[in-house]
Amino acid sequence: MSLHENEFPEVGSLRQQWREFDLFLLAPSDSERILYAPLLKAVFLLGKATWERAARGHLSTSLEKRLLRRVPQAVQPRTGPPRGFHLGLGLTLDCTLGCVYCHADAGRPTNADPRVMEAAVRYAFAEAKKTSSKILSVSFAVGGEATLAWGMFVHIVSLIRAAERHGAPAVRRVFLSLTTNGYYGNAKRRFISENFDTVTLSVDGPPGVHDLHRPTKAGVSSYSRVADTVRFFLKMRRPRIGLRATVSSASVRQMPAIVQDFAAAFGSGITVAFEPLVAIGRARRQDLIRSPTLLEFFTGFTAAEDLGRQLGVRVTTSAGNVNRLVTRYCGAMSLPSFAVCVDGRVTACHRDQAGCDYTYGRIDKQTLAVQLDEPAMARNRDIARMPSSCEGCFARWHCAGDCPDLRRVGFSRCELNKALVIRQLRRILISGRPAKEGAEDGRVSGYG
Repeated sequence: MSLHENEFPEVGSLRQQWREFDLFLLAPSDSERILYAPLLKAVFLLGKATWERAARGHLSTSLEKRLLRRVPQAVQPRTGPPRGFHLGLGLTLDCTLGCVYCHADAGRPTNADPRVMEAAVRYAFAEAKKTSSKILSVSFAVGGEATLAWGMFVHIVSLIRAAERHGAPAVRRVFLSLTTNGYYGNAKRRFISENFDTVTLSVDGPPGVHDLHRPTKAGVSSYSRVADTVRFFLKMRRPRIGLRATVSSASVRQMPAIVQDFAAAFGSGITVAFEPLVAIGRARRQDLIRSPTLLEFFTGFTAAEDLGRQLGVRVTTSAGNVNRLVTRYCGAMSLPSFAVCVDGRVTACHRDQAGCDYTYGRIDKQTLAVQLDEPAMARNRDIARMPSSCEGCFARWHCAGDCPDLRRVGFSRCELNKALVIRQLRRILISGRPAKEGAEDGRVSGYG
């Protein structure tokens, strides 16, 4: 697959250090000269002479004063372990849908051993007590559609909520999240509404788009029932929901229309996360759709985001975001992240539903003991680190080298990340205050 990264305009960039902070001197176009300090959350539009002096290592007195004013508000991204404990549960490899791009290749009638899932819950509560926040987050996002193993799903969720209420006072809070296809009726919707904090629903667009991507196993439309699930949760006002739309070559030019349709179907106030299709799993074995180029995705996303602002729809993507300051892209890959596959293997990544790529332990099916592999844990920590080639990049604090699993399969979003960061910096500058008359810099803004 050609990603056409060279179609993005080249951004001139120079990294410098000021005190202990990164400064990036950017020239995204012939007429723009920007100084960006990510950890100070400050961006300056400079005159050419000021920019050239800064590029030679000589900041003007005016710039230094402005930077100094931002120092007390500087962000210090966490470099240590997560403050809480995260448990991911894979209850089944089966699914009600036959999505043409399914990364998990779900549809196999294979369920987990409930005793193994119970052991995982006990272990997670014990580990959460040891963390600084005493918070446990539990997600059902490994493998197939969790609600298809309904009896076990209800049992495990009820076990977690009962332990939170009665059996684990040392754990301050439990958050439940679910990634789901939404293809079920009111009984399941009601149980989820009563027990979950957040739900991500996969809806790829209006019927023509959604059903092309996400038909049922029988090959018929799934849209109507999924849309009814969205409306049910919105009406109940619980859980907090977000829509996740996978973008293919067939839908990339329809991204603004998708936002328009979602606003009409579900009202304002919703959140839509667009993500480009990645050719893994089942997506490699079909010819119906393919990944969009990153430039196509950027063009469609920016138009959709602009329209979303007009319609009251929040449009997001997991790529570069200036409000996200990180030293590692993914919390899931930053141990302790304890994702239990259907067969009891423990992996660091929810996408690793078979436990082939990031496994670092297992739950023994006979003894139900948790067995961890220290060398494999060290390997995962190395994988999660930002590549050295990214250290000089102005987007480094926002993507930290991007998703390790995307890197593994050779899907680079590097130019997309940088283009999104530049777009956001321009927006901050446009909304910033003009400098006083006679000042050497045209516009300056601190944000956040």
